[in-house]
Amino acid sequence: MIQSKMIEKEEELQCSLKHKLPVLMIVCDEKLKRNERLLCSECMENYESKSQLMSFKKVLQNIEENQKQKQKNVENVMMIRIKLIEEIQRGLFLLKSNVVQLLDQIIGNVDEWIKHIIIIGQQNVTYSFYNELENLINQKRLEEFAQIQLIDQINQIQLSYNQKIEKKLNLFKSFSEGQNCENILNQLRNANETKENTGKKILILGEKAMEQVGDEQKQLEQQLMKYKQVQFNFIDDSNQQNSSCKAIVFNKDESIMISCDNCGIKIWKFEQGRFKLSNTYDKHSNPVRCLVYSKQTNNFISGCINHQIICWQQINQNEWKCSQPFEQHTDSVNCLLLNKQEDQLISGGDDDKIIVWKVDFIKNDLTFLYS
Repeated sequence: MIQSKMIEKEEELQCSLKHKLPVLMIVCDEKLKRNERLLCSECMENYESKSQLMSFKKVLQNIEENQKQKQKNVENVMMIRIKLIEEIQRGLFLLKSNVVQLLDQIIGNVDEWIKHIIIIGQQNVTYSFYNELENLINQKRLEEFAQIQLIDQINQIQLSYNQKIEKKLNLFKSFSEGQNCENILNQLRNANETKENTGKKILILGEKAMEQVGDEQKQLEQQLMKYKQVQFNFIDDSNQQNSSCKAIVFNKDESIMISCDNCGIKIWKFEQGRFKLSNTYDKHSNPVRCLVYSKQTNNFISGCINHQIICWQQINQNEWKCSQPFEQHTDSVNCLLLNKQEDQLISGGDDDKIIVWKVDFIKNDLTFLYS
């Protein structure tokens, strides 16, 4: 760690008379100063003092031994302090790691927040020509209601992310950057509480009334359930297929059902307990084994035996757009699962692999992350 080091070089040591000859002896006299104690061969010829003499090499050896012991003592004292300081250093590295991880989480939350708002916005500008044609008669009222509904959706998302981010930002209050972020969150929160959005308040009151009616209806249904056993009634079996169907999924409001027909994908409208075939697609070259439907948008993902995964996106009432096949598995894809934020897809297959993908439903795209 440290090394004993003499300032002067041995060859630079000279007698006081500067004969420029190697030093041979040392005069052990306290009254003499520095190089006056150094004697070369020429000095020795004229030396008449009775003071004790020591060999220069012996003196040099004694000094080096003393310095080695001093080095050990210095290192012992140093190591005690260095070990304590290294503990602080390890703690700081751990703190840095935790801070970076926490900041990554906050940045991730903000990215999800932005994506969530974009998804909501996209949903609000996806429309049916026939529905809009019917709505033209009462256009102004419907536009106002849609705007209120959009603001309410964004505010609900904002409330959730505000709570997530604010808790983490509290740890960075001493930093001006963290305080600036918190000020922006407060501005967003205050914007939610403004009295100018009267339409939103009316909508909230209406929702509360509907919730109250819904609660009363649930209580009545629960009471009826105590006295009446649930019965299932056969409705319809007109839709049949001879080939295998390995997976069925519904959209978030259960108005659309997706099923597989061997290698094909079938899109169904589901109304009043009855199915109506809307469209069929044959984009997989092998039988489809699994499906997963987004709970946030009108997108679903399919996987098949020949290790392909395809993303699907609704473009109008009856038409769907498919992505290119994504191939990272080397055998049949048997399972598809979206995480809660729906920004990652987990796939599993007969190749004994679990693969994690980045999902972009707006671009109808997957990106391989790791397996």
